[in-house]
Amino acid sequence: MLSLRSLTAIALSFALVLIGINSQSGWLFWLAGLALAALVVSWADSLMEVRRLAVARFLASEAVEGEAVEITLQVRNRGRFSRNLLLVVDEDPSSKDSQEPLRVRQPRHRLRDLLASAPANPREQDALAGGRALLLLPRVEAGGEVSISYLRGGLRRGVYLDWPVHIYSEGILGLARHHAKLAASSRLTVLPYHAELSRLPLLDSLHRMAWSPAGRSARGGGMDFYGVREFQPGDPLRHIHWKTTARRGDLVVREFEEGACMPLLILIDNREIAGASVREGTLLDIQARLAASVVHYARLCGHPVTLAAYEGRELLHYEVQATHAALHWLASLEPSGKPTPEEQIEGLRFLLAGNSLLCHLAIADGAALAHAASTLPASCRLALVLVIPTPAGGDGGSIDESGERESLVRDLLVDAPPGMVGCAVYREGDDLAECLERSFLA
Repeated sequence: MLSLRSLTAIALSFALVLIGINSQSGWLFWLAGLALAALVVSWADSLMEVRRLAVARFLASEAVEGEAVEITLQVRNRGRFSRNLLLVVDEDPSSKDSQEPLRVRQPRHRLRDLLASAPANPREQDALAGGRALLLLPRVEAGGEVSISYLRGGLRRGVYLDWPVHIYSEGILGLARHHAKLAASSRLTVLPYHAELSRLPLLDSLHRMAWSPAGRSARGGGMDFYGVREFQPGDPLRHIHWKTTARRGDLVVREFEEGACMPLLILIDNREIAGASVREGTLLDIQARLAASVVHYARLCGHPVTLAAYEGRELLHYEVQATHAALHWLASLEPSGKPTPEEQIEGLRFLLAGNSLLCHLAIADGAALAHAASTLPASCRLALVLVIPTPAGGDGGSIDESGERESLVRDLLVDAPPGMVGCAVYREGDDLAECLERSFLA
């Protein structure tokens, strides 16, 4: 690729030729030829510098939001000659433009100048704020390899796969630039951050020890197997005992003793809401952090937990066996839901066992959520965790946040639908633990 310096060399050569023609000075033709020869040599040299290179990337398989990830790039020279003054650009894995080559814009410096001013330790060039990581390799011997490490920061929740590496060279003379896009196989899962909660009023208010007396059926939503019985309308399909059903020819479901803790179903409203913006990531990122905090606390208290969301109009649900596995499920969740809050609750009714708690994480829309809550089965309780997004174009600090939160809670709880136990409201910049620990009860 020709740079501004390349065009300058061509223009200079053309000017020397014109002057030489008018003045009949042969040495000007010689100078013009020399400039063009230098351009051709630089073009060929920079092209050769980026050929026959391979890159491997080494990093941990997972991290948590807010953590810096150490990444090591190993550049291997498969050519017969050494490679010099290479600019290695490791793309930002979270960028939508990661497949596009780097467009170097002014101000620019020659690689020689960058190398002269670069720190001896490449870690000082860490991409901790996010974005592309620019690393300089002075020399890679023929058939050899060089490793260079840096710290990557600014990554949000998600699964990042095989982002590319670009290698640039301007050759020795710096009159032309070439680049090669190299594949580097890698996978990084960034788990949502979760807060360590000392209490969770929305859940603690329903915590109970309710074993039934001896001699009575203790069926419920617990984890201990009690027996089997014939299927009845409203029984969760996930409790069907398929072996007994096949033997008897009629649907048979499993019964469970009512456990010490109420089953918890966490519904995440993963719709992409137009006009809502946040500085802390997407709305779904915030909801994932809140859900992860609730899951962590509920699991420590012994509650059976199920996570639910939507992909299009298809319900996704995951029965949590371990908190770490739940974090992976939340990390891979995309903002692809389509149903309204009312349709979301209607679609998961088969998951709502008797005497269970539905914790609904959603954008703050009191009227829509109150109407959706009225569709819950009579035996279920509802806890709302609402996220207030920053208005489009707002700075997040011009609104009376305390008054807005109290007004929203008051509107929801004054005329609360049956079964609603309370709500928590998160506004951008709030502390996760403080938000959930000061939940408002109905």
